[in-house]
Amino acid sequence: MLDFWATWCIYCKKAMPLLDEFTQEKIADSSIRVFAIDVFEKGKNKVRQFYRDKNYKMTLLYGNDDLPSAYGFRGIPYICVIDKNGRIRYIESGYSPDLKEKLIWWTEDLLKQ
Repeated sequence: MLDFWATWCIYCKKAMPLLDEFTQEKIADSSIRVFAIDVFEKGKNKVRQFYRDKNYKMTLLYGNDDLPSAYGFRGIPYICVIDKNGRIRYIESGYSPDLKEKLIWWTEDLLKQ
């Protein structure tokens, strides 16, 4: 699972706690991995500090401004769930209050396959 985000993004700040809670509660012992990829931002120090302050458990990665076009999106947050064959199976563009329920459904569906 990839979550593209930035420290200045209000909706990212709403989605990330849900993703992190999902990471800690639902998939701690599974084969699912969650990567939080910072984009549209300059300077890793601010990002690292933000992540440290929030104590997020997701794996933090640093993207660049070309990465969004490679995945075909412009706005964040942009969350995509990739199956074991490398195909994007589920996408959430923007923030949704039922994100956690979607994450559970999506991952349970993919784990059945």
